Amino acid sequence: MMDGDKYQFSTIDVDYIKCWVNRIFVAENDYQYFTEYSPELIALPPDIVALIVNLCTKLHLSTDIEFSCFDTFDLYFCCNFDLMQRRMTMMVNRGQVKGELGWIVVKEEFLASFERSVLSIVSLVTKFFSGKSHATSMLEKLWQKLEHPEGSSVTLADKELEVLKVLHYKIRKSQALESIEIFLMMCIQPYLPSRVQDVLFLSIKILRIVYLNRTSIYSVLKPLLKASKNFQVIQTDKVLMGASVVVTSLRFLNVPGYIEEKIQKSISNLSKLMVNDIKVLSKEMYRFAKSVFNENSNN
Repeated sequence: MMDGDKYQFSTIDVDYIKCWVNRIFVAENDYQYFTEYSPELIALPPDIVALIVNLCTKLHLSTDIEFSCFDTFDLYFCCNFDLMQRRMTMMVNRGQVKGELGWIVVKEEFLASFERSVLSIVSLVTKFFSGKSHATSMLEKLWQKLEHPEGSSVTLADKELEVLKVLHYKIRKSQALESIEIFLMMCIQPYLPSRVQDVLFLSIKILRIVYLNRTSIYSVLKPLLKASKNFQVIQTDKVLMGASVVVTSLRFLNVPGYIEEKIQKSISNLSKLMVNDIKVLSKEMYRFAKSVFNENSNN
């Protein structure tokens, strides 16, 4: 599904909705992998998001692939987390670094190779969704242009296998985008059947802005939440992200308040999210998205 494409509901039926609802209640929350050493890395650094966006744009990859790359890289970091913690502990015990500096060093090591990791994840996700990657040759060329450690002969295929092992052979479909699709059909269409395409188009743009500014957007919410665990749960809840993006789109489209409230309640009933959480997050998303849209219109 690309920006502005005609939205199709044919692949989303009642059974699909039921499976989606079941998954959002049993899905593992990423926050369980994180400690006080890594709160800022619950959100992908903007450089990684920007690289994925640029790659997917140049390779004409679908929106599904683009956002699934974000979430798969999230999972990749989570799966690396235990290894990174053990390395940090080893460095501290050997006296190579002191205290929290160990985490900073390990984090920098991980991010230093992010370009190679991103290329392999984009290739893997593309193959997963399309059966075979039509972008393979371009990705191979980009791989060859990257700077590799001296003496390294690792190929893109080697890196893909390494990443797959870390991921435990799982590719993560974008839960935020999938949730937007569900909310469009179940909660938007009944009230605004003629605006579904407009909401879809805006939602994709806003979701991209959210990923690029995720840390800044969510950090504003932390003082509003009493427990840091609650903050981390909300920060990693991709269904809440999708719901808030949809509501943000409604604000940009100047949908009457009483209809917006009905849609929010419909989303809450379907997903079991709190209406207040959707409103609070949507407010920050709207502020950031409006700033980006204004900046783009002035350039």
